[in-house]
Amino acid sequence: IAGPGDSAPNSDVRKQCREELGFRESDFVILSLGGLVWRKGPLELLLCRRHLKNPMKILIAGSAMFDGRRPCQLRLFHRCVAHLELFLVQVGVLDRLRYLYSLRTHCELESIPKGQIKLLPLTSDIQPLIAASDVVVSLHNFPHSSRSVFEAWRQRRPVVVFAKSGASDGVRHCENGIIVERKDPRCVAAALDSLFEACTLRERIANNGQLIAEKHHGEGAVIARLLKAYEKLTLSA
Repeated sequence: IAGPGDSAPNSDVRKQCREELGFRESDFVILSLGGLVWRKGPLELLLCRRHLKNPMKILIAGSAMFDGRRPCQLRLFHRCVAHLELFLVQVGVLDRLRYLYSLRTHCELESIPKGQIKLLPLTSDIQPLIAASDVVVSLHNFPHSSRSVFEAWRQRRPVVVFAKSGASDGVRHCENGIIVERKDPRCVAAALDSLFEACTLRERIANNGQLIAEKHHGEGAVIARLLKAYEKLTLSA
């Protein structure tokens, strides 16, 4: 994770990235960096769209399955994937629940109107994407430390995470993020609506998150931990 000494993308980067992605400055953009991998919770994010009270755009990055084309242009591809996954389920290679989750995700993608969602392939440079977003969601189905949460904090972006999902152990509800119930699209939608409607809540969460990122994961903090580890190794030698 980049340290506080590194300059975060500025407003020009945000504007340029939004233009390249086809978003307007007035759009409220939700970013997920887990792609369409089933364990990263894409279905819950897609389903929450049905319960949103306010207009929002969804940006999903990290899936090597898509190359930027609209889902409707990949219907034949989706059918091929579904048949392949069904075969893998039948021979016992792929878990049935994973197959059903994947199939529902693809079906939900088909129902989203054009212009409401943008799919991007895997990228190592996520900072411009975070700069272009208004909220970062991390809906992982398994506990693991999420880089996207810490990068979002560094760039003063509010985060929405599943309860006890990896980095959510460091997220305090309504203080430096919003914690939602696992696998509950309505709860995800309510959290996103609250961030859309309450500018003060967004600012408080974003500011507190940035303080945590700089205190615990900034360059100075990392160097201090490394020096402490070296000191212990030296004393024990």
